[in-house]
Amino acid sequence: MNAHSMPQEEPRSVFVPRHNREETARAFFDLSQTQRRLAHRYKREALEWEARGHHANYAHCRTESDRLWRSAKWALNQARIS
Repeated sequence: MNAHSMPQEEPRSVFVPRHNREETARAFFDLSQTQRRLAHRYKREALEWEARGHHANYAHCRTESDRLWRSAKWALNQARIS
């Protein structure tokens, strides 16, 4: 060991709990439902912005709504697979 090096620590073992299939499926299902609810909220906001004539805000909210729907469908599919 020279004056400029730090003593090396021994690597520690890290405990990572293993999730079973039911917990994983439930987590993906819960995620899909949250994303579905958020997609509905964004769509409602988009329609409000459109009615007010704010087309940039409308486009943003619709894009987010569509993205959330795609993500919700993916998460639901993952829940079925798990």
